[in-house]
Amino acid sequence: MESYTRTAYIVQHAFYYDGPLKGSFLFNDYKCSAQYENDTLSILLNNDNGYFGNGVLVKVFNSQFYIKDIDPSTLKREKKFIKSKVLEQKLVLNTNKFNKNDSIYGFIDYKCKIDSLVYKHFRGYFKTTIQKN
Repeated sequence: MESYTRTAYIVQHAFYYDGPLKGSFLFNDYKCSAQYENDTLSILLNNDNGYFGNGVLVKVFNSQFYIKDIDPSTLKREKKFIKSKVLEQKLVLNTNKFNKNDSIYGFIDYKCKIDSLVYKHFRGYFKTTIQKN
């Protein structure tokens, strides 16, 4: 169950470069949810409104993590991912032991290149309660 209150204070700045044409987009309406299954914590930082979503999925396991970019062109709350090239990434969590109903707090700073034209910088704080899947 996703919280109705704001659970993430994240700003995503996306830049595109297409020859002489340049631009940027700013997103700051993210929510956080987390699920723990087996030995993997999945943290979803997304601004899905039912028509599109724009965020990341962070998977944490064995004191390691990886980040997957959510494809913004999905519909009906689907979760599809796009390939990206990680330029920089940092994840800080308040704990490395996860249990159902525990609160988790964190910080993410993630930069990537989506394709030859689009760069993304995703940075901020989040909090949520861990749910068991």
